[in-house]
Amino acid sequence: MGEWTEILTLGGWLCACGVTPAPSGTPSKAPPTPVSKNSPGPHPSSRPPANSIPAADLTWISAQPGWALATTPGCSGVSCTAVLATPDGGRTWTPITQLAACLTQCGAGAEQVTDIRFASPAIGYLYDSFASPAIGYLYDSFASSPLMMTTDGGHRWSVEPGRATVARDVSGGQATRVSASGTGCPGPCRWSIDEAALGSNAWNTVDVPATTNHVSAQLARQGSASYTLFPGNRAAGAGSQQGDLYISQDGGAQWSHQSDPCGSTGSDPDDAQAIATAPDRVLAVLCAPRHGGPGFLIVATDAGASYGNREKVPRAGGSQLAAASLTSLLVGNAGELGPSLYRYRF
Repeated sequence: MGEWTEILTLGGWLCACGVTPAPSGTPSKAPPTPVSKNSPGPHPSSRPPANSIPAADLTWISAQPGWALATTPGCSGVSCTAVLATPDGGRTWTPITQLAACLTQCGAGAEQVTDIRFASPAIGYLYDSFASPAIGYLYDSFASSPLMMTTDGGHRWSVEPGRATVARDVSGGQATRVSASGTGCPGPCRWSIDEAALGSNAWNTVDVPATTNHVSAQLARQGSASYTLFPGNRAAGAGSQQGDLYISQDGGAQWSHQSDPCGSTGSDPDDAQAIATAPDRVLAVLCAPRHGGPGFLIVATDAGASYGNREKVPRAGGSQLAAASLTSLLVGNAGELGPSLYRYRF
């Protein structure tokens, strides 16, 4: 058994100028910028810092350069979406482009984006993951969800034709995505896992998952092992509403299916919410009881072939998961009341 430590309270704000705490040197998606590393614990509300803007998502390629998808500074209305860049680990942020897209509450036919990923100083992607951790999995059938790409560091973005991108990974020297054909099942239909060279829009389908009643997906990769989680849709009236996990041991060329690794407690299902990877074939899965209450973690050290004991998380509502190593796991609940970030050490 290990122990949990609350390491900071999270807020979804970036300082447009001035100083903000620097993130850790991870090249993947980072949690929202911390308001205070010395916070005593969760709190129901906090006043935004002066000269700040709400950030929807962050992406890093090293400890210093990063980008944010955020509300345009000084803008009011629906289409107030900008890309910001930082050269110094998040201490200062500069708006570099205004997007003809929206973050939420999009109208019919509007372009909606929620996620940003950069693979290099030049190549980056925008897409809509369809998921809202605060209120469950949703799909906005009124908005379009294009894949957008930049090859100049985020200054200019082009809308890529074809299927909607639901999840993306840009590690291992290639781009991998989970795509869907559109609405009607309800939500996204006819899933596929695709690969392309970085900066290319020539996608090759490598697997067609036989999943149903799912409205979101997550991708994770470490070395040659790749993982795709389709969390279950608890609002669906059909199927088990549990998740499906697909695993590739050869960089995404071939995939095998695994039923929801969270299993059940007695006759009550437990549902996979998020996955994270670490070196040495470590796969962590964040699980939530179907009928509420604190969730738990399960960890595999053999790329998902078997899992260890359940480790309960400190509070209900966790929806983000990151793995620094086998012995250091991070669980966040951004989007919940009094969002916090917890570290678990085995």
